[in-house]
Amino acid sequence: MKEIYTGKQIKAAEEAAFLNGVSAQQMMYCAGRAVASAIQQRKSVENKNVLILCGKGNNGGDGFVVARELYLAGARVCTAIVSELPRTKEAQHVYSELPKGVVQTKNIRECEPYFDGADIIIDALYGFGFYGRLDDLSAAYVELANKSCAYRVAVDVPSGAECDTGAVGGACFAADLTVTFTAQKPVQFLFPGAEKCGETVVANVGLPEEYLAQTPPWGYIFAKRDAKSKMPYRPLNSNKGTFGRVLSLCGNYGMTGAAVFCGRAALHSGIGLLQQVADRQTYPILASAMPEAVFILPDIYGEECLVEAAKRAAAVVIGCGMGQRDRAVANMATVLKNSNCPVVLDADALNIIAQNPDLLMFYRGKEAIMTPHPGEAARLLDITVDDVQRGRMAAIKALVQKYKCTVVLKGANPIVCAPGQQPVVVPCVNTGLSKGGSGDCLAGMIAAFAAQDCSAFWAACMGCYIHAACGEQCTAQLGERYVQPMHLIKALSAVLQDLT
Repeated sequence: MKEIYTGKQIKAAEEAAFLNGVSAQQMMYCAGRAVASAIQQRKSVENKNVLILCGKGNNGGDGFVVARELYLAGARVCTAIVSELPRTKEAQHVYSELPKGVVQTKNIRECEPYFDGADIIIDALYGFGFYGRLDDLSAAYVELANKSCAYRVAVDVPSGAECDTGAVGGACFAADLTVTFTAQKPVQFLFPGAEKCGETVVANVGLPEEYLAQTPPWGYIFAKRDAKSKMPYRPLNSNKGTFGRVLSLCGNYGMTGAAVFCGRAALHSGIGLLQQVADRQTYPILASAMPEAVFILPDIYGEECLVEAAKRAAAVVIGCGMGQRDRAVANMATVLKNSNCPVVLDADALNIIAQNPDLLMFYRGKEAIMTPHPGEAARLLDITVDDVQRGRMAAIKALVQKYKCTVVLKGANPIVCAPGQQPVVVPCVNTGLSKGGSGDCLAGMIAAFAAQDCSAFWAACMGCYIHAACGEQCTAQLGERYVQPMHLIKALSAVLQDLT
């Protein structure tokens, strides 16, 4: 998996490298050339108007290198010295090398005409060390850039966004492309900063890998190649027991759709058998929607049938549309007391645990998987939703610490974390998944991979990746507004075949 590093980690690695003879000046040349190359791979620059906003530090120095490279490639280049001339010796050196044909402006009034005619605007104001709010002058330049129809490129991090938190305190450069250096950073995954990054590419600027390898990353990125490596093996000499049985304690009268989405997602993710808990009211609805399922009916046949199903399950999923009435709580306690397999806890199961945390003590196994959205996470931690969203990494680590289990914090770019594991981000920003029932599908997918001998942590990663891939395929074909959970389940066929 690819690593994600904070700005603080990269700064420490760079400082160590410089002490051991790595050239800061050479890294600046590499950074600027990488930005220029990334732009030229996407846009023709010959005879185009390019405006570069340059700060006083090394990010501005990178901008001066970009200016030189694009000027030599045939662009008409203007560098805006936003506050003052460069302060660092590296930036001063590359500033001195600017070709005479590169226009320089020293105040915003001089620069305004160049915004109007710009084809490309490059933000080289602030790098990963920025915190807080932009000063008024920088904010004025950024706001003019954002109003422009030009193609906008950020150097390393969009100015106005905090690298390590994704926080945006005021004006922020809205990039179409961010060329980030050395490794991806938290801002590329944490909102609202992530929304300002646009397309992100990582450029190697000459920092030797061993300097970063000395510290654990902020997190990892779970990508297609990782999902391929974790796909469960399917032996030819097999039967339905080979691929696991999932017990689903989901659904309630008026909420049977949640059970159907969860169950169908599990069925179409490769399990051998689905056992669905139902009662007299829900059985006719669920049986007609999922004829493949075997039904467990404790209100007809007694609690013993639920106990037996829990003991035989390879994975359990609890909570989707289950409700929080006494019978639901009692059934949940029965399943937890008799399950020694991975258990996925979603929706109502999480709300019940938030009110009765001791309920988890009944669970006999060691591989519980919680899948809260920000609201459920807030209830589980007794904080606000804003607290969760402002500090998603802190929130998921607090959930792992408190409940001692694997956690999936849902939302844009879901995060997976577990005791003893570094956090994993599954890149996924798709409003087509912001629909009722989408999370039920995810719970079923995670349960399916847990039933097929993936550990709780990897089952969660696989479920999140495949859920995201289904969403991407569906929105490409149908559009984000049209997509519904049933489409995600239909997309499983192509997505899973692509990973096999």
